[in-house]
Amino acid sequence: MDEKKRAQRFIESQDWIFAKTMADIPHWYCLKRNCNDEAEWNWFVRYMLENSVSGTFYGREYRYFYLGEYRYWEMDPTPEQCDLINRCLVKQ
Repeated sequence: MDEKKRAQRFIESQDWIFAKTMADIPHWYCLKRNCNDEAEWNWFVRYMLENSVSGTFYGREYRYFYLGEYRYWEMDPTPEQCDLINRCLVKQ
């Protein structure tokens, strides 16, 4: 399977939760503990990082992965430690 399609399939399989405590910065997140396939979660995090670009948000640098109308990012020091993936609409 094409990796981009695999990434899209992973994204569609997740339960995205609106970050209501940060409603002024609208975004959603999904949690590793809610993912049915830990190997697929780990694959996606690595794929996301390998295909990301640098960007700054509130003075802090992140790696952003763009797919469709969303931008995705994680905030952990290593892919193995990643337990949360964020996303927001690119137009925001």
